[in-house]
Amino acid sequence: MDLVRRLRERTDIPVVLFTYINPVLALGVAHFTEEARKVGVDGVLTLDAPPCEEPAWFASLAEGGLDSVVLLSPNTSGERAQDILRPAGGFVYVVSREGVTGTHAGAGGACRIASGLFRELTDLPLAVGFGVRERRDVEELWKVADGAVVGSALVEKLAAAGPGKAFETARDFVEELTAEARRRGDEEGKSLS
Repeated sequence: MDLVRRLRERTDIPVVLFTYINPVLALGVAHFTEEARKVGVDGVLTLDAPPCEEPAWFASLAEGGLDSVVLLSPNTSGERAQDILRPAGGFVYVVSREGVTGTHAGAGGACRIASGLFRELTDLPLAVGFGVRERRDVEELWKVADGAVVGSALVEKLAAAGPGKAFETARDFVEELTAEARRRGDEEGKSLS
């Protein structure tokens, strides 16, 4: 929360917290949502709390004015996706493949099929993650998604850069990842942020 508070002094770029439910429960659900709203958080993705299992948590986010970002995977059925999407807001995080994040390259394949199905079920933007590590991954995802989630590869770049170079390293990496997608977006009249 302190990091978001400091970030808000410099920018109004949307911020989504990716967390597990335990830190939320440790702070208390009401306290967590109140603090998140106060510091300027826009949405929350709780990785281990699906809407059908934690409806009170998703209701709390909505009451607190926070978007509920939800996860869908290529093996999520259409029926289950509809249930998961009910409280969704902000965007939908589409997991590109089974497995653990940061361990494999490539985010295409089953994601193309899943993205087509999920597009029919929601008007929210689809952002794809897991295996998104380099420019060609972003270029491939640009065909089926509205955004790319790059976590592990960015953390690796930041660790290699060392102290005092985080901003420049992150900026350069994002520019490298998105150069072609930005060019295509300009041609198609799409905004890439």
